[in-house]
Amino acid sequence: MTDALAPPTPLELRSQLQEMIFNDLLGPASGENEELDEDSVRSRYIVGLLAPRGQSALPDEQEELALGGGVDAQDGKPASVPAPMPAMLPSSCGLTCSVSGETEAVQVTVRWGAYRRLRSETLKNDKGEPKLVWLRRQIEATSEPIPLKEGKLAPWIPEPEYAEVYVSGLVRCYEGAWSVTVFLVNGQTEPKQRKDEAWLFQPEIRVRAPERAAVFIKRPLNVLQPNKEPESLAMEMMYRRQVEFAVGHGVGVHAEKAPGEWKRAVEIRTSVMPTYEVEQVDAPRMEGVLLDMQALGLLE
Repeated sequence: MTDALAPPTPLELRSQLQEMIFNDLLGPASGENEELDEDSVRSRYIVGLLAPRGQSALPDEQEELALGGGVDAQDGKPASVPAPMPAMLPSSCGLTCSVSGETEAVQVTVRWGAYRRLRSETLKNDKGEPKLVWLRRQIEATSEPIPLKEGKLAPWIPEPEYAEVYVSGLVRCYEGAWSVTVFLVNGQTEPKQRKDEAWLFQPEIRVRAPERAAVFIKRPLNVLQPNKEPESLAMEMMYRRQVEFAVGHGVGVHAEKAPGEWKRAVEIRTSVMPTYEVEQVDAPRMEGVLLDMQALGLLE
C-alpha cells in the first residue's frame, strides 16, 4: 500500500496556501521565465514593484467620489473636498543590518524580474499568429566582497544591460559593530510605450559574509532609546532571544540564523511579503475547579 492518496497534513496545506498567495500577489506565478498574457504586468502583480524614477500616482477617483457628496452639519452646504495630492511611487528598497566589528567584508546579491513585450513562441491568437506577451527574464548578480569601512559604498551596477539600475549603500561604525545599509535603486526613465519594461518586479536583496560566516548580530538600540522605562526593560529581557538583526526600508526583512544559534545570523534578505508563524496556545486544563457559569451563578 502507498500513501499517494493520503490527505495533506495541516502543515502542507498551510505551505500550499502561502505559495498560492505569493504567486498571485507577487509572482512569478508561472516560473522565472513565464510568458504573461496580460495587457500590463502591473495589473497582474500588485506588490513588489519598483517604479522608474520620478513616478507618481493620483488617488483613485472612486475614493474622491466617496469623500465628496457629504453635507456640512452646520449650514447644510456640501462639504468641500481637498484636491487629491499625488503620491510618489517607490523606486528603491533596502535594508540596514548590524555586522560584527571583526568582519572585513560582505557580499550583496540582488534579484529582480524584468519583463519585455515580445511575440510568444508558444501562444497563438485567433488568427494563428504569435501572441504579444510579456516575457519575463530573471536578473541575478552577486557583488565582489565589499570591504567594510566607514563611508558611502561605490554604486554597483548588477546587470550592464540595465545600466540605470544600481546598488548603493552606506557603512557606519557604532559601538564596535558595523551598520551596513544597502539599497536597490531603479533609476530608469519610464518610456511612453511599453512602460512596464522600465519597472522592476519581485526585487530582492541578500547580504552575507564570504563563506556564509555568522557575522550578523543584534542591532544596537541604545542610541534610539537612551532612557528606557522599567516596562521596556522587562519586555527586552523577556524577548531577549528574539533578536532584531536588521530593519527594512520600504520592505520587510528575514534573517537566516546560524545552525543552533539564536544571536547570530548568516544571511539577511529582504522580504516583500514577510511571514511569521505564531505558535498555537492551548488553555491549561484545571482539574477540580468549577468553571461552569450556570453552576457558579447558583452559588451563594
